[in-house]
Amino acid sequence: MHCIADWDENYEVDKDGRSWKEGKDFFAGALPYTRAPSRRDWPVRVLQIRELVGDDVHAIVGVFERLCGVVACEKRPRREGGIIRNSRGDPASVHDIARMLLWSDEKTEWALDILCHVDVEWVVLAQDPQDSADSSESRESSRVSRDSKVSASVKVITDQNSNKSCHNSNTERQPEIIAFLDLTSQEELDARPDIRCYQILSAKLKPQNADSYSALANFVQWLAQDEDQKRAGPDRYNQAIVLAKDCVHGEIPMAVFMNRVKEEWGYQPPSKKQRCR
Repeated sequence: MHCIADWDENYEVDKDGRSWKEGKDFFAGALPYTRAPSRRDWPVRVLQIRELVGDDVHAIVGVFERLCGVVACEKRPRREGGIIRNSRGDPASVHDIARMLLWSDEKTEWALDILCHVDVEWVVLAQDPQDSADSSESRESSRVSRDSKVSASVKVITDQNSNKSCHNSNTERQPEIIAFLDLTSQEELDARPDIRCYQILSAKLKPQNADSYSALANFVQWLAQDEDQKRAGPDRYNQAIVLAKDCVHGEIPMAVFMNRVKEEWGYQPPSKKQRCR
């Protein structure tokens, strides 16, 4: 499974929203923003990416920032270790990540190879705890093979194939979220419907504090977890977005929205024991 390297040390925050230090409690809810380290070796890694991919360096950095955002949308402990997860909460496959990026599997694998390269290592491959069959020798062999492949072919995807792959990926993504309500361009939103819904609701409702962000994340998670009751389909996400648009004229849009989903949709916020810590 793919993980953001050194997630806790570089990107996590404590319960007060400050940079996390050992011995402090983690921020329990989804992160309202993503921290980024400012260390001496960071620009060196960007230069190394440029050596590997040339003018595509900004595309690779953009992919990395998007993946950090995916991890940040998870609550503790699910974002522990920086594991990139799909909408079901499982470690994301290359195909899952491709859907998040609106890219083809081939182009996504190329980007991950660059991010996992020994001279970059912004992303690392870790063994899934449920899969004990892979030995350390096989993982090391896989890493060496991957680095060799990147070194042998600096740019695996040609510009022509890249444009074609992006077009195909755009036509295959499911499910669709309707009008973005003039919040931002489609390219700036995540491909995962639950995260995309969370992004739009956050922009419209403008939560005032960490508790409000956590409450909104709990609501979107409630939508995503009840597929059997048809609450996770694209129509339900869209209905939540439309409802949020109707609530923005209230004195506190977030409070108005939460009251309406409780009354009209029967939503019950999780108890403290049910919340992810």
